[in-house]
Amino acid sequence: MNANCIVSFMHINIALSRALIAQRDFVAGGKKFKTNSLSEEVLYYMSHSHTIKFALDNFGIANIKKAFMVLQINNTSE
Repeated sequence: MNANCIVSFMHINIALSRALIAQRDFVAGGKKFKTNSLSEEVLYYMSHSHTIKFALDNFGIANIKKAFMVLQINNTSE
């Protein structure tokens, strides 16, 4: 993800928490993802506009000029 657009680690924590809750609800047979994958869901929740196109444009890797951040999610049921 584009590190230039990240406000703080709390910003990432909130987006990640919301994405994992969405995944939990999806697996439980409830709500659907707003995007196609967990990684896009994290970017979606980082964006203030709540459109995936805006989130991918700002936080995605296409427009990285200086710094990027890798977020690895090990999501096991153990």
